[in-house]
Amino acid sequence: MRIDDARIRGAMDSRLSALDASAERRERIRHRIDREEETVVRKKITISIALAVIALLTLAGVALAASLNLFAFFGERDARLAEIAPKATLATESPATVESGELGTTVAAIRNAYYDGQTLLVAYSIENGTRTERFDPGEEQLSQMTKLDAPPFIVSQDGEGQSILNEFNAAIKSGTTYGIVRYCVYPSDHTETDDGIDLPPTQEMQESAPEGGQYMLREYESPLPEGAQNRESLNIRIPLWQGVSWTYFDGKDCYVLSERQEAGALTAMVPCTDAQTRRFAGEGTYNGVRVRVEADASAVHANVTATAEADVFTPLDEDSWYTLDVRDALGNVLRSSEFRAVDTRTIAADFEGTGILPDRLTVRILVESEGEWDEDTAFAAATPIVLTMVE
Repeated sequence: MRIDDARIRGAMDSRLSALDASAERRERIRHRIDREEETVVRKKITISIALAVIALLTLAGVALAASLNLFAFFGERDARLAEIAPKATLATESPATVESGELGTTVAAIRNAYYDGQTLLVAYSIENGTRTERFDPGEEQLSQMTKLDAPPFIVSQDGEGQSILNEFNAAIKSGTTYGIVRYCVYPSDHTETDDGIDLPPTQEMQESAPEGGQYMLREYESPLPEGAQNRESLNIRIPLWQGVSWTYFDGKDCYVLSERQEAGALTAMVPCTDAQTRRFAGEGTYNGVRVRVEADASAVHANVTATAEADVFTPLDEDSWYTLDVRDALGNVLRSSEFRAVDTRTIAADFEGTGILPDRLTVRILVESEGEWDEDTAFAAATPIVLTMVE
């Protein structure tokens, strides 16, 4: 599923999100998605965009199997998740039930989680989370609505709801008046430990369950905040919101109004696995300058930093950027999840692991550009820097 800027804007406006992504960041996100060509919906870096996508998805009301390992489910398309699925367990979980006149009973629960002392991944499900209906605003309600800069294009994944949204999108295209109201229960983008440590998310995957409903898997910044590292177990809490949003197109302009309130929380105790983290280091050159590369890597995550002896990482034009190509001893590519240009001598990046603890890494420093970019040529021209384990 491709999400363009208008869809993202509409979803953010209807959810009253105060977060947004710059045009440059959105462009890079689109560029990365186009290159990876993944079937599973994955939005990186800005969790606000990932949660905006959730706002566009209506959830079917079929009971979800509590025994299903969602890491194995997503692992059908991501070998890393399949590898760690047996270790994605919970010590305790507390499903949340939300009752409302519009939705009836909504059930949300953390189903599986992986915590190795440095990294956290949480998989959860939501059943019967959204309902879409037609509506015509009264004069008073219309006066309270906010005009959008551009009409949204909204997609859904349920039966009747999709039909209504198809009519809404067609009305915008033809210039016909149309209004919709959406009721939803959705998770906050904040996750906290039981002692109040905020765990910053980095990305989230979403997919419809085969029997209906919605599965999601959220990853967090790694390494975790210092206070949340290396515990025997991690008690986590994700607040739930219950909201309603009205969207009305008057034939020319589109208006929105949203309300929300707290609706409980997803909670679980996640035991720490016996997974290892290894430190790697190696030296090489980039544009004739000596560079030292260091990495901390586990089966699911890697932090890589390249430090040069001179100012070799000078600023590039706005359509180009430095990147690191990292591969294990078998040639498997570690997918980047966050890149940071620290200064003119240092660049760093976070990567997803392959699910297997590496014993050697190879790093190449590249410059990517928007538009035409020959990866094979760039890769062949870059000098490999081999990293070996540090005792």
